[in-house]
Amino acid sequence: MMTTNAGISQLERLFLAIPFFALIYVLLFFAMSRLGFVHGRHLLAFAGASPIAWCFLRWVLPPPAILARLDRYTISSGLLITGFAGTVLFVVTAPGYVLVGHDPIIIPTLANGLLSHSTTMEIYQPGDHGFTYPPGYPILFSAISRLLTPLSSLFVFKVGTIILVLLLPVGWVWMAQRVFHVSLPAWLMLLLSYIAVFGLERTATFTLQIGKNAQVLAGAIFPFLAGLLLISTRTNIGVPFAIAALVGAILIYYSAFYMVATFFVAYFLIHFPRERKDWMDALRLALTGLISLGIFVLLMREALNDPRAGSFGWPDPVNGLWRMAHVLLDRYDQLLFIFHNSVMMPSVLPSPYRGLFLLGCMLLPLATVYLQRKSDERSFAVARMAGVFGIMWLIGIAFGTGVINIGITDDFTRWYLIFPQAALILSALCAVACYARSDERGTKVAYGALGGIAVLGVLFASADFAQIARAYRAQPVERADLTNVRDVLTAAAPCFLITQSTTFLGDFMTMQRYRPLDYAEMLTGCWIVNGSFVHRGIPEGRAMDGLPTAAALATLPPGAAIFLIVPEPIEAAYRSALPNVEFVRQQTQIGPLPVWRIRLVSNPK
Repeated sequence: MMTTNAGISQLERLFLAIPFFALIYVLLFFAMSRLGFVHGRHLLAFAGASPIAWCFLRWVLPPPAILARLDRYTISSGLLITGFAGTVLFVVTAPGYVLVGHDPIIIPTLANGLLSHSTTMEIYQPGDHGFTYPPGYPILFSAISRLLTPLSSLFVFKVGTIILVLLLPVGWVWMAQRVFHVSLPAWLMLLLSYIAVFGLERTATFTLQIGKNAQVLAGAIFPFLAGLLLISTRTNIGVPFAIAALVGAILIYYSAFYMVATFFVAYFLIHFPRERKDWMDALRLALTGLISLGIFVLLMREALNDPRAGSFGWPDPVNGLWRMAHVLLDRYDQLLFIFHNSVMMPSVLPSPYRGLFLLGCMLLPLATVYLQRKSDERSFAVARMAGVFGIMWLIGIAFGTGVINIGITDDFTRWYLIFPQAALILSALCAVACYARSDERGTKVAYGALGGIAVLGVLFASADFAQIARAYRAQPVERADLTNVRDVLTAAAPCFLITQSTTFLGDFMTMQRYRPLDYAEMLTGCWIVNGSFVHRGIPEGRAMDGLPTAAALATLPPGAAIFLIVPEPIEAAYRSALPNVEFVRQQTQIGPLPVWRIRLVSNPK
């Protein structure tokens, strides 16, 4: 079982306390929001989370121990590795004021909405993307955005996202060392972790291009969440703290519950309880999970009706095992590597036979233990880590293939699987490193293999970064573009926009043809009548080739400012179809698009 209680540094206490505080802040803020509070929630949530975090530090976390100081070489190596990776990420994503893709629109937009509404469910309707979007990340970002202008908060979100992706490998190194006690040098594990995440697993890298921001935050917090849950549930007094933290994590992203549940199922299968104390720890963890899920359902029961949610049903082991075998043996399966056969990203290098590769990563640490004639606790620790993440990964495949139907779809499963997959690859790399540092035969071969894998990882990462760089150069949204949108559309509320856009997923999401308009609602407070990325259009809002009918316009408040922002040929066709609507061209335009202010004519001549 975990022995984190035996020696934890002041820095590690900070690593655990900061995510704990953030999760408690999210829970308190959302609980107050459900009670109808709007004003003062940030201050109240901060005032409530601070003493709870202090109690967590005082009563639950082990007292700080005097551990061996990190030598200068370890510190400088770690900074060099992280600094080099960070430099690459910032250079690759430099073009444009905001992140590319459409997912990054969601968090800043919802955070901005929370400044004046209790929850986003007051702003959006059931079925809209923003209605049941996990509220945790918007809550955390709203604490930052309330101090900034909407425009500057978009840039802050871009920088914060890059830093979050950069720090993803750090959490897995901490977990490997403190939860599984892998005793390799910290700088070496950090290097291997970056190779695993950016060079071999690779999916987290592409979140800089396509989003999945809340999932990335949940993945970054997960290693520390797992550690604090293991520590908290060692005593009865720690259980309430564990429950509160887990509810906050689920509010960050719903799949966090599946990550935690599968991790601890795997953890207790590998570290099977043998003593009464171990059984009590397992019981407290199970109780924590059940109570946390119940509290979440009470707070956010609307999430169960999300159109993207999965179904529940009885397991189908016979057909399910065949489906799992197909995933594991298939050459290009999208459950294990999302970008196989991707229409949106066709130039991404494939990752063939990833299922077999990951199975190999699961078995390699066991093979290194067998090959070492002398008992090596480092190798056993790596084997245990590989076993935990391997079982977690296999359970996730069972979710994604429908073998186990418990409310999660294959799409959400494959996105959280990137984290156990990266950890599994890290386990295999650590196993090779442990063998290379042993006294057994073939250590030179192990060193050579590790070097070859590192080179391969760098080549894959370079190709991926080149793909992302092309995306940022091809569609940059500059600060001037966003300033233009904000300044031109400044009007007295209520304000409505009609834009040229396309929809997908059955009108569930809408993308603007002119990308800066994706941020128009956040920057101006106007509402896009025919739909935005976070909400559907109003009834009949897209009935006329993507534009609203006269009847739809008649439902808008009298005297509202309505702006049409489309190319001139579309405006001409729209004008001819709506004879009772007056079109007045404005002197200014948005980018290449002219702007008309329109209004219904009650008594046409």
